[in-house]
Order: sequence, then structure tokens, then C-alpha cells
Amino acid sequence: MLNGLLAGLGGIVLSGRSNLAHPDAALGFELFVIGAVVMGGTSLMGGKGGVLGAVLGAVLMAEVQNGINLLDIPVNLMQPILGAVIVLAVFSDQLQKRRKVKRG
Repeated sequence: MLNGLLAGLGGIVLSGRSNLAHPDAALGFELFVIGAVVMGGTSLMGGKGGVLGAVLGAVLMAEVQNGINLLDIPVNLMQPILGAVIVLAVFSDQLQKRRKVKRG
């Protein structure tokens, strides 16, 4: 475990010193990542979810992005559409929880 930690830190230092990494390289991926884990079944309240669900959620979010591109929807509408997908996923999750509580 220590070996992996030191290798990771060494990689970070090496990429920083050789100017290969930019601090804003993944700027704007926050919405995609949150959407992926929510679509994968991870609860925003915590305590529920897994890696496989997050990977499947990422695939689903990528499919939504590809669909937006294939339908020639303007790029500036991609973030609001992805946000709506996340809201629908959270709403669906809450609905399922309420039904489960009512059933007992």
C-alpha cells in the first residue's frame, strides 16, 4: 500500500516538474462526475452505491452526451440537459425510497 502511495506521489511530482499537467485540465467535469455517480445509484445522502454503479452511470452519461451531439443540439445546452438528467435521477431515487418506506 505504501508503495502505491509513493508511486502516485512520484507521478504527481514528475508531471508537475515537467510541465505536463495543467491545473485546469479537467475543469467542468464536476457535473459529469456527479451525474455519473447519481445515475449509477449512489445516494447523495451517502451510505449506498458502488464502483460498478458509478461506471455504469458514467457510460449512461456518455451516452446522453453522444445523443446530444448526434441530435445537433447546441453545445451550450449540454450542461442544462445533463443537469436535468441528474435532477430526474435524484427525483427517481427519492420516489423509490418513499415507495419502499410505504411498503414497510
